[in-house]
Amino acid sequence: MYFSGKTDTSAPVLPPGRTQGPYQLAEEGDQEKSLSEDKANSFADSAVRSKFVRKVYLILSVQLGFTTAFNIPFLYMDDVQEFIYDYSWIVFVALSVFVVPYFMLVCCESTRRSFPTNVILLVIMTIGMAGVCGFVTGKLDTEVVFYAFLLTVVVTLSITVLAIFCPFDFTSCTMVMCVVFIVLIAFSMIALVIIIVTHSRIVNLIYSGICVILFSLFLIFDTQAIIGGRRVSLSPEEYILGAIQIYVDIVEIFLNFLELIGACTEND
Repeated sequence: MYFSGKTDTSAPVLPPGRTQGPYQLAEEGDQEKSLSEDKANSFADSAVRSKFVRKVYLILSVQLGFTTAFNIPFLYMDDVQEFIYDYSWIVFVALSVFVVPYFMLVCCESTRRSFPTNVILLVIMTIGMAGVCGFVTGKLDTEVVFYAFLLTVVVTLSITVLAIFCPFDFTSCTMVMCVVFIVLIAFSMIALVIIIVTHSRIVNLIYSGICVILFSLFLIFDTQAIIGGRRVSLSPEEYILGAIQIYVDIVEIFLNFLELIGACTEND
């Protein structure tokens, strides 16, 4: 599941440069002017923005590196693979380890800005997600995992470049993204019931494909919000939130690629 904490950019009471939650809003079509006139806005300083972006992607690199390394034993060690088959219920423990600190960080501004509490919760959250990925990858063929990993790398890099250089401002579509997310949740519940009851490969393929597309859109939105200079920009104090959003986007793309490729290659 994905909860990005995005805010509604249409709120009329918020003047340009002011902060609403973790985001800074600029008048539509007037971002450059508002930034040049408002020197109190920390994103007007390119050095602050660059430092913020470096911090976000440094944290993200550590998270992704740890998650990748953590999953290696699940792919190549027989004892670990036997363990996850014998104790499949532990995946729910790993999911809980991810979900609890995730919501604490995303929903509570004081928590994610409080050091070292934010770092501790981020580490716990990452371990939980790495565990979930491990249980999924350990039950699939190594080739499936490799192809999903390769596709995720290609898609992530392509989307990042697109988000940076694309003239279209995806952050101006906040309400659309919120509606899409709500529809995704509703569709997920329906698809989950159908898959459990009928074991339909077609439904699984459709659901996984839609999720890859939607989380790719979320990745574009979050990347543009982090880079700044758009209708919605993430506040420079919110480096933890920025790292969490990109990390969850990428992992969700990877997990849905696993489902997509796995459904395509499994035997009847």
